Amino acid sequence: MAKEYKTLTFHDDWNGRQRMAETINLLPNEGWSIKSKETAPQDRSHGSTCCLGCILLPIRSKKKSLITLIMERDIDPNRKSTEHKESNTLITNPDVKPWYKKWWIILIIAFFGMCFLAAIVGRISNLNSPATTQTNQNQDIKSQQQTTNTGLDEFNDQQNSNDKPLDITASYDALAMYITNNETNNLTGCKFTLNNDYKYESGTTFLMTAGQKGEFYLSDFTKSDGTRFNAYQIKPQYLSVLCHRPDGSSDFADIFWD
Repeated sequence: MAKEYKTLTFHDDWNGRQRMAETINLLPNEGWSIKSKETAPQDRSHGSTCCLGCILLPIRSKKKSLITLIMERDIDPNRKSTEHKESNTLITNPDVKPWYKKWWIILIIAFFGMCFLAAIVGRISNLNSPATTQTNQNQDIKSQQQTTNTGLDEFNDQQNSNDKPLDITASYDALAMYITNNETNNLTGCKFTLNNDYKYESGTTFLMTAGQKGEFYLSDFTKSDGTRFNAYQIKPQYLSVLCHRPDGSSDFADIFWD
């Protein structure tokens, strides 16, 4: 009587042997018997070993061994023809993963993906960094120039002063500061500083006539950042006045309130 054969493969581990035992228990019901059994080791492919060597330490491991069973049974002439198609069929183990599910391929793809993203981020940072640095440098230079100019102006005013205090008196209410020039000469280019922080610069064309009182709104006294003096929240305590005399000298007056 003619025979037909079937080849089965299983991994040589606990799951593989469990599946092999279940298969061996079922196949005899269909007339199959074991003709031969062979266990053979399976080396890792050269491609996987090479790729692992590029990323991890150069190691060479082995895959799980395979158990190969060759089954045979007599061919029954009365069996349906469709059943004969199973003859000489290689049944691979269901737990063998396709290439795209193997861990070392996923690791390689993730590694090169991270390198690509890091390169893009570094490139973008390098493009933005020079512009930001240049902008900061320009701002620092402008700030230094403004500070230098302000210091030079104050220094020049102090050098031109003959250290003779101006005869100036001042009073205030909730809205304005009232400053009186008690000098016998007119004063020009006056600068007023309230509470050391709030400044009022009249300009070079401003004229404080001798014996006259000038009215200056408190809200026009401002800090360097633009903050205006608020008489409802802050009390005037100190007023510094710096003006030019007709001979070009600069003199000052300090006025205090309790």
